[in-house]
Amino acid sequence: MKLPISVCMIVKNEEDMLAQCLSSVADVVNEIVIGDTGSTDNTEGVARQYGIQTIPILWKDCFATARNAVIELATQPYILIMDADERLIESSIDALQGYVQSGTSSPGKVKVENVKEDGSVVYSQVTRLFPNTPSYRYEGKIHEQLNCNGIQPSSIMTSVSLLHLGYTDSAIAERGKLERNLRLLLEAECQDQSNPYTQYQLGQTYFVGKQYEKAVQHLYNAIQLLPMDEQKTVAYMSNAWLSLCYSLFYLKQYNDVLKIVMNAIELYPDYTDLYFVYGLTLTSMGHSSALELIPDVFMHCLALGETNSSNYETSKGVGTFKAHFNLGVYWEIVGDISRAKHHYQCAALDGYDVANDRLKILTR
Repeated sequence: MKLPISVCMIVKNEEDMLAQCLSSVADVVNEIVIGDTGSTDNTEGVARQYGIQTIPILWKDCFATARNAVIELATQPYILIMDADERLIESSIDALQGYVQSGTSSPGKVKVENVKEDGSVVYSQVTRLFPNTPSYRYEGKIHEQLNCNGIQPSSIMTSVSLLHLGYTDSAIAERGKLERNLRLLLEAECQDQSNPYTQYQLGQTYFVGKQYEKAVQHLYNAIQLLPMDEQKTVAYMSNAWLSLCYSLFYLKQYNDVLKIVMNAIELYPDYTDLYFVYGLTLTSMGHSSALELIPDVFMHCLALGETNSSNYETSKGVGTFKAHFNLGVYWEIVGDISRAKHHYQCAALDGYDVANDRLKILTR
């Protein structure tokens, strides 16, 4: 039996992505509502194959306006927001049913597994499930946020998971996402330069586009606009610190990373990803005083384990196989091949193929 959920989507030129998305939910939910903001490809034809008539939505340079227009057409008691480049992971269907059967009036967060070009996975949590009532509507030109009667509501955790394929390098380049996002974010910045969320999203967008100097500027702005004692209560701020560290790392400004990461760790002492970028930075610095700190840092990553994705955005492996691999590299560099093999083997057991490559070289 299908669930009393309306999947609500906005699309434009998604003929390559849409079929797999619809296949993942067509047999799970009672209704799929698709608003099309101006496709010129076969998006409409793909939707028709699943018995869905797309609805033309006038694009007004505002994602919240488009989302709300689609939501208003939904007829089921609950709404799940999806994009065409996402797929509902089959193992989470029971959790989706549990959310519906609970009769909750609270919105629900889902885990998004973001697959990158190199096959690595970054986990994030977003609010995508909510009751279909007029109280729930979106606000914001881009990176729109769900509000309840104009206020951001508290969300409950669910075990629903979505696979997101749209932020591989090839997908971004093909559909011009960065250019569109930057244009809308810069318009929002012109209206309010003191909004830390806009600054954060600008920084993230430049970071994804590998424009690290601009990313640093806006991520610094986001951090400076919020008092330190408030930052732990703002969900996106932990990732602002992490992205700032990685931006500086990619710019090879290693001393700046060390300063920033220490402040970040003080705020978020259980955030394994911060220790991981700290370890990468020490490894790249190439002098003895940094080198001797490396094993303790990556061992601390292992002690903390994988970051809780309910609290933070995180890269898979920073508390397991990636930490083991970097320890293997360290011990190989200093000449302790036995320890190097041990950590490479631990990484390989988690399916990290790069570790297997190192093991083959060491066992020749």
